[in-house]
Amino acid sequence: MNSLSSFLVGLVGLVEGSAWTATLAKITVWLALAWTVHLALRRVNPRWRVLLWRGAAVGAIAIPLAMVLLPRLEIGVTVPKASLSRKPAEIAGERPTSLPSSPVARINSTTVVPPGKTTGSDHPAFQAPVGKQP
Repeated sequence: MNSLSSFLVGLVGLVEGSAWTATLAKITVWLALAWTVHLALRRVNPRWRVLLWRGAAVGAIAIPLAMVLLPRLEIGVTVPKASLSRKPAEIAGERPTSLPSSPVARINSTTVVPPGKTTGSDHPAFQAPVGKQP
């Protein structure tokens, strides 16, 4: 396991622990997010940072209230047993090795301009002024 996944597993263990540790973990993440936004707002009007910290304080109070008053939502994810029994090399072997031929015609590098149409260098905006020839 890499360090990020082990950190996330530890964080999930904290959240699934007691209610106090879950509340503290959520408020810590909330305040870390507020500090990140605070640093992003350091060159703008200070009133925005005042508004940010007032919202962060209200959010820090609302997190424990929401945990108590709102019902707990649990989302179960099941992994099919067939995908666990197969090796990655077997799954990779099922991928197509070549792309299917597409009905789209290939475009040549030369472009045909119909009579009466102008190309980039023939356009009047690209013509030299009448009195000044280089």
